[in-house]
Amino acid sequence: LPLYMKLASDNVWGVRKICVENLVQISDICPIDIRTTQMVELFKSFVSDPSRWVKLSAFEKLGSFIATMVGHEINPTLIEYFQNMADPTHQSLSGSGDNEVVYYCAYNFPAVVLTLGKSRWPDLRRTYFTLVKDLQWKVRRTLACSIHEIAKVIEREQAEKDLIAPMDTFLKDIDEVRFGALKHLGEFLQVLSPETRENYIDIIVTIQNEQYNWRLRELLASQVGIFGEIFSEDTTATIVMPIVMKLCHDNVSSVRDKAVKGIAKLVRRVYDSGDMWQATIIDNVKTFSLSQRFNHRQSFVKMCENLVEDPFIFKRYFLKDLLAMKDDTVPNVKITLSRSLSEVFQKSKKFKRKFERVLKEMLESPHPDVRYYAQLAFQDYEPSEGLSESSDSSEDEDEKEEEEETKKNEERIVETSNESGAESTSTLATAAESGTEKKQENSDQEESPESDSKSEEKEVVSSNSETTDEKQE
Repeated sequence: LPLYMKLASDNVWGVRKICVENLVQISDICPIDIRTTQMVELFKSFVSDPSRWVKLSAFEKLGSFIATMVGHEINPTLIEYFQNMADPTHQSLSGSGDNEVVYYCAYNFPAVVLTLGKSRWPDLRRTYFTLVKDLQWKVRRTLACSIHEIAKVIEREQAEKDLIAPMDTFLKDIDEVRFGALKHLGEFLQVLSPETRENYIDIIVTIQNEQYNWRLRELLASQVGIFGEIFSEDTTATIVMPIVMKLCHDNVSSVRDKAVKGIAKLVRRVYDSGDMWQATIIDNVKTFSLSQRFNHRQSFVKMCENLVEDPFIFKRYFLKDLLAMKDDTVPNVKITLSRSLSEVFQKSKKFKRKFERVLKEMLESPHPDVRYYAQLAFQDYEPSEGLSESSDSSEDEDEKEEEEETKKNEERIVETSNESGAESTSTLATAAESGTEKKQENSDQEESPESDSKSEEKEVVSSNSETTDEKQE
């Protein structure tokens, strides 16, 4: 440390600049008493250095230097330096490279907020609003990329009060800034109250309908899983689900791939919302397996790769259609199926024997890529000697495990449907009564043809007996 202090006051500005660049690493290994005293005084000397480059490097490292003191009292002078960085006209920043300093302030802002904590947010609130209005788009983009982290620190009440307006501004900014805000929109909405989240549905719909920039839709598609969990059941079923289905049908493959990865959480949420939407979400997913376009059938295979984690829904609705893809006429679909089954086969124990049988059939495929991915599934796996008897017993064991999981799901579904079931019991009772009456009428009507048939049988028997007598004579 004495040698470092000596080099920090060297006559050559390049040596002092190198000392500034290593300030954070040195501070991390120093005891806290030295960190809050000697290192702070050393930083003050760097900020007042006659060299512009040394001063600029000092402001660049200020946020990271403050972060090394997390859990301890921060020197007020350091906080003042950081606040002044947002104002390029401040006298303490003269000759430091104004615009770059503002960017460094925005870049390190989340780290400083996390270090100071929620209680010190009022000290930084004004600085944040100054940065939001900065004319440099790279400053606003940095803030847009980190607004969700700041929301997590200051929590719901303060975030709804101070961060809603900046987020709305970022989402209407140029594309570079919108990318940053949209990339973590789901995490930001998770901090807000359910009522406030509903206000962002229109923004999501607008972004999904934009056709000129597919990267915005890709960022939206990458958060499908979060969107399927944070909104109300009605909003999820009526608005979010159609948006996700459109993203899964997008013309850009990257958008489709991102959307299908999060479809499992959406299916579970809509399926649990009640009988009214269960058939809709299941039919929407199964439509991909019946599509005339091979890339949609590929999307169905990728959906099932994630849906397999929910054995109840997967086995009941999608397993048969997935296994039928092995006979698809397009090699690309078979390749996707082989790759997906291979990954699931290696990671999960669910439906292992069923997948093993399909993968073994794919080992005989004439397409080398299909065989390649099928072989990967058996690299570190010891397959059974025969699939006739051993597979049946193993499948029984798998089904027992799956039944235990499905029972839990069925109990949950029964609980949600009890209310609607209570209303329908009366109608079922009346239908049962009318059904019994109809059965009695039908039974009465059926008695006559039975008696007629018996009489006809008797006539036939008598006629047969007469013919036998004639033959005997």
